[in-house]
Amino acid sequence: MARHIAMSVCYDGTAYAGFQRQPRETTIQQVLEEAVGAPVRGASRTDAGVHALGQVVDFWYQGTVPTDRLTRALRLPDDIVAIAAWDVADDFDPQRSALGKQYRYLIWRPEAPSPFVSRCTWHYPGPLDVPAMRAWAATLVGRRDFTEYSVTGRPVASGVRTVTRCDVLERGPHLLITVAADGFLYKMVRRIVGRLWEVGRDAPDLRKVAPAQGLCLMRVDYPAAPAPSLTDFLAET
Repeated sequence: MARHIAMSVCYDGTAYAGFQRQPRETTIQQVLEEAVGAPVRGASRTDAGVHALGQVVDFWYQGTVPTDRLTRALRLPDDIVAIAAWDVADDFDPQRSALGKQYRYLIWRPEAPSPFVSRCTWHYPGPLDVPAMRAWAATLVGRRDFTEYSVTGRPVASGVRTVTRCDVLERGPHLLITVAADGFLYKMVRRIVGRLWEVGRDAPDLRKVAPAQGLCLMRVDYPAAPAPSLTDFLAET
């Protein structure tokens, strides 16, 4: 009998054409489906080059491996890691059942690029007015129509979302931008980061979309409990 299983996954998205299956492209969804032997749905359709520490997927599993041992049994490439798996109700949907998601964007500030973080950061060594960026980020918290921070590509019924957190932190050589909301529009976080970058440079609104490699899906939250994320094992701000 098939079991309905949810699984939290982290990945380096550099080598993939995003989460969602695409013809003639290698995607995260494709690799996971080949590993579990079943169709897989994701909480977020991350774009090409975007990473995740706490993506959540679900599938109906027909194998015999116990749920608590499943992550160790899967054959996955080194840049995709299954963190934890658990049984869920028949009506669980990783996207529609979610209360909210949190993304983080990293900007590498030093003059010289770093070979150790180049795959997961946007290298921008120029001056930025961080207090101005913080002040502008705070204006986004609340419920409003965020259509202007979306990029055409995925039609939705409404652009109204509730942003619960949008802040800018300096941590060593990095600038960390965290955005949490009850849902996101297509490329919404990258547009927000692009506008923050323009505010930091005192530049006009050029509709900048920040590069994909600096963005990471940190976690997805559900009514019962937050899904396991690699951030549970790392220092949080």
